[in-house]
Amino acid sequence: MAKRAKPAWGSLGVVCIRGAEQTDGQLIERGIVFGEQGRGDRGCVLSDAQFDRLAAHLKFTDSTLMAEVRARLDFIRKFYLTSRLYEAASPTQAERNAALAVVKVHIGAFRTAVDALGPLPEWSLSELNAIEAPSPFRMFMSLPERLRVVADIALESVTPAQSADENRAVRLLSLSERAVVLANVLCHLDHASQDDVINRLPWTRDYDMGTFAEVARLTQKLGDAVSDALAAGRRRGGPRPFGELLQAVAWLREVYERCGGEFTHTPRAKTDYDGTPHSAAGRFVVDFFEMCDPELRAHSISSAMAKVIASAHFE
Repeated sequence: MAKRAKPAWGSLGVVCIRGAEQTDGQLIERGIVFGEQGRGDRGCVLSDAQFDRLAAHLKFTDSTLMAEVRARLDFIRKFYLTSRLYEAASPTQAERNAALAVVKVHIGAFRTAVDALGPLPEWSLSELNAIEAPSPFRMFMSLPERLRVVADIALESVTPAQSADENRAVRLLSLSERAVVLANVLCHLDHASQDDVINRLPWTRDYDMGTFAEVARLTQKLGDAVSDALAAGRRRGGPRPFGELLQAVAWLREVYERCGGEFTHTPRAKTDYDGTPHSAAGRFVVDFFEMCDPELRAHSISSAMAKVIASAHFE
């Protein structure tokens, strides 16, 4: 039976780039074992031997071009390796789905508590700092604080006079409790799931949260975005595509063509298809990735090259 995924609460997507400004050889001298923190855990700078191996595929007209190309290849290597580290630090899709399912439940519980009040109290939250240039991102980051204020006001509203109305007091206490729980869940939601939700919120300016009524309205909008993100995540099978590979190959294409080469691709050795890049440009790209990501399969490089070349035809 498959193990059920758990939310990656508190994951911030922060990574340690141990290979910044260093070669593989320098990392080895420090006693660092490659891959301990993910596939990108290597030196971000090409060694002289590694650069010479790539330079053999290129044509240089002068030393200035050679220096520019080396700096560019170091940049592409660092971009790719750093992206792999971020990928390793990000929750899986199953973990994101599990977290969003929990958020959806608690938004629903808060909305139920709001609806149980009947006409909404006219609670002003204006004593808090106003949200400048309201946007989906600012709303998401500020909502937990607003929810906690709502919880405090609801709790303070259970006065001796209110206690006489036992049902009203119970509803206010329920609202307070559920507001706090929702605030905590949103604060601990992992960075990737936060992005999934924020990207599905309408990019409008109606995200003011100066009153309880506005906060209540925005939780409905937030609930819709969470439901959309969860549905999309459940439809997505397997790991997410690593789009940074396409970007790295596109930049390698620019380098290759800058040095006078023609960026072509064939996955065939004569007439036999094996999925490995066999053109001169393909051998350059394969060499680049063999030195920074030995786990990357040849057919993945081949597919990326084909997509980059195809996209260039529409530019």
